[in-house]
Amino acid sequence: MTTDTGGAAIGRQHWDQLKTGSLASLALAVLAGAWALLPGHDAGLSALLGVGVVWVSFGASAVIMAVLAPRLGQGIVFAGIAVYVLKVFVVAILVLTLSAPGWLRPVPAVLAAGVAVLMWQAVAFRAVARSRVLLFDSPTGDSTPTVERGRR
Repeated sequence: MTTDTGGAAIGRQHWDQLKTGSLASLALAVLAGAWALLPGHDAGLSALLGVGVVWVSFGASAVIMAVLAPRLGQGIVFAGIAVYVLKVFVVAILVLTLSAPGWLRPVPAVLAAGVAVLMWQAVAFRAVARSRVLLFDSPTGDSTPTVERGRR
């Protein structure tokens, strides 16, 4: 495997996160949709809404990061933090300002959203672990990490 310091590789990583995370969200949505077909469908619809909110927020941030990555290079780390904070604030504002529909059951919605977040985080962790992208240059100029023992 080779390493790549370019933003294009980081952009591909985020497109892969979008694809894999969307497939995971689709699997959860199918389960929630099947649950919605059972009697007492409010819980299934609530779970479907929870998965949908997570898919939209994580999918939007993956698209934003994939578009920004080739342009920002090493600044992508700070952009990632900013996009994550923005995503949390937007979802929080929407939850606090919009009125909930009468059929919404909070427990299934929150549980499904929590599972969806865990799946998206696992997808992101896997993508970063497999990307082999150097985020920062080595102080010695080569691509191998350096460790100085005894210095504080």
